[in-house]
Amino acid sequence: MRLDAIVVLWRQPDTLALWGIPHGMRDGQSPRDLWEGRAIPDALRRAAGHHGAVLPAPGPRDGWVWLGQPGWWGRLTREDRRAVEDFLGRLAPAGLVPEGPGEWCRIIVGETKPLRRHFG
Repeated sequence: MRLDAIVVLWRQPDTLALWGIPHGMRDGQSPRDLWEGRAIPDALRRAAGHHGAVLPAPGPRDGWVWLGQPGWWGRLTREDRRAVEDFLGRLAPAGLVPEGPGEWCRIIVGETKPLRRHFG
């Protein structure tokens, strides 16, 4: 688990899962924009001759790290769970762990911004 590469934390609105993202956001961009913008090839339409057809497939991007959700650690090993708890424990006193749906935060060392909500 690559916790040292995480620069953005995002609380998924529908499940409250916490995601670690290994890259920053552009101005005006939020993690939800990336989540919603994911698409996969539409094999059936392509077979019918519609080249470039895609289906919306909201979900995490490559490199995103699932950090659990309230009351559930899923398949995280005990070692990974401890690592996540330590990682978040260091950030929590500074208010850098998103708590509410859609909140996200940059955690780049030396440059932090307050939690922001994304509605959309």
